Amino acid sequence: MKLDSSHFTGASNELRAATYFLDKGCQVYLPLVQQGAVDLVVQLPEGLKRVQVKTANVNRGYNKYDYIQCRIASTSTVRAYSEGDFDLLAVVHGTALWVIPWDTSMGTSICLESTNPDYKPRGRDYRGFKVCH
Repeated sequence: MKLDSSHFTGASNELRAATYFLDKGCQVYLPLVQQGAVDLVVQLPEGLKRVQVKTANVNRGYNKYDYIQCRIASTSTVRAYSEGDFDLLAVVHGTALWVIPWDTSMGTSICLESTNPDYKPRGRDYRGFKVCH
């Protein structure tokens, strides 16, 4: 059985997120079932947190600037997750990592950064959640 390359990318990025938490001295638990809303469970000082890991991509906007974006849902109209499905969203792009608390205002995709010097986020600004560069 041949796996799509996105499976390898996703697995690699889950390990990158787990490594971040391990480097911070946290216990990290991996669920046996990998098709759920939770990719990792992390023991933080405030308790156990369920983590969903996503991979960000670069998209070039009509204005020729690059935008690092993460799709949260598979379509523009259907939310993949509901409140309570996970506590933290860990988004990986290369060596960069954002750790974002679940927010009910998260849409079907989020923009994490842009090369546009005039970039102003619509809604929540996720740039402050970047923990690794």
